[in-house]
Parts: sequence; structure tokens; C-alpha cells
Amino acid sequence: MSIPSTSTQLLILLLFVVPGFVYQGARINMRGRRPADVEFSTRLITAMVTSAVFGLLYLAIAGSLLVEAANGEGWLISHPRLGALIALVAMFGIPAAVALVDLSEARLWRKLTARASYDVTPTAWDKAFQEGQECFVRILTANNKWIAGYYGTSSYASSFPEKHEVYLEWGFEIDENGRIGKAMPDSYGLVVQCDGAVLIEMLAPGTPGAPEAPEEPRRRRRLRLTLS
Repeated sequence: MSIPSTSTQLLILLLFVVPGFVYQGARINMRGRRPADVEFSTRLITAMVTSAVFGLLYLAIAGSLLVEAANGEGWLISHPRLGALIALVAMFGIPAAVALVDLSEARLWRKLTARASYDVTPTAWDKAFQEGQECFVRILTANNKWIAGYYGTSSYASSFPEKHEVYLEWGFEIDENGRIGKAMPDSYGLVVQCDGAVLIEMLAPGTPGAPEAPEEPRRRRRLRLTLS
């Protein structure tokens, strides 16, 4: 794509190209990727169609001002600072706000119709970690080995379409029967690849089979990478 050289080309870029990409990026950033967001061609077409919708709405609301600006005339041209502010709002502010409203309404609708609606969360892995609740996690690997750690405020779980990996900020001892023991004093956490895991279980602190939540500062511990 060449750089716009006229006011008309610039206006077309602002109205019919940028808003859709901003809207799509905001939705992915706040919601995460869906299967439809993986293919670049699908994302490109969706962004272009969304940009066209925003552009047509802007033309319907302020058509005369935009036509004058495209010809290098009118109020927007004679007030460049206000025109630039309006352009920023139209390109970034409004698409991002619409994306936020769409997601909020979608989440509310899913809650109201939870028993009848289809959940668009792409995988069970994403569903398990999307709330970000603190808990103990114990993992049974494909070679029948137990791994245990604490999923806290500094922990992280990958999301679709990345491989299933989780960072547990505390490493815990665990016996061959899956019983969680004490926190490992020399551990700064675990990074576990879970694609081949047989079982991944979340346990609330203090419940049967799980100790109390740890309180020791993390700065004295080391990070360990664990491959399942």
C-alpha cells in the first residue's frame, strides 16, 4: 500500500481501513484469540468489512464535513487541531469503545443464557484459566509423573492458539500418589508444558489434598523449567 498523498486518500485510509483493524485488535487483546482469528486472510477480511461499516456510519453522520475535507476545504481543514482530535477519536477511540461494549454485552448475554447458549471459548484449557483464580495445580504427565505448583497473581497460562503451557510461581513437593507437600524453598516457580498431560487438577488452598496458600517472598527462589 502506497503512502496517501492527497487529503482524499488520507480520508479513505482513516475511515475505511484503520477503524476495523483497531476494533479487531482491541477485541483480541481483551478477549483472546478465537479459531477464526488464527488465519491472516480471515482477520484481514473481517477488519476490512468492519472498517467499511465504521466508514459508512461516519459518512451518514457527518457526510458533508467529510466530503469537504476530502476536497481540502471546510471546517475540518480550517481547524486542523480539532480535526486531528476528531480523527484520533474516530480511528482509535470509537472502535476500541465499541469493542469493549460488544464484549461486555456478549459476556452478560452468556451469563443470562448460560444453560442454552454456546460458549465460544476455543478450548477447555482457556476455559479453566480464563478467570485467573488462585489455586494449587497438580499435573499428571504422560510418563506418570506428578508435578505440583501454586497458580497465583504472578502466574500465567498460555491461550489459544499457543501450546498449553503454564507458569506456576511456586513449586511444591508432591509424592508418587499425587499428595502435595511443602513448598520447595529453592524454587522460583515452574514452567510446565502440558500438551501431553493426562490430568490437570485445580485445588483451592486449604481444601482436602491442598496446603494453605504460600506467603514466603519469591525473590529468593529460582525458576525451573519443567518439560512434561
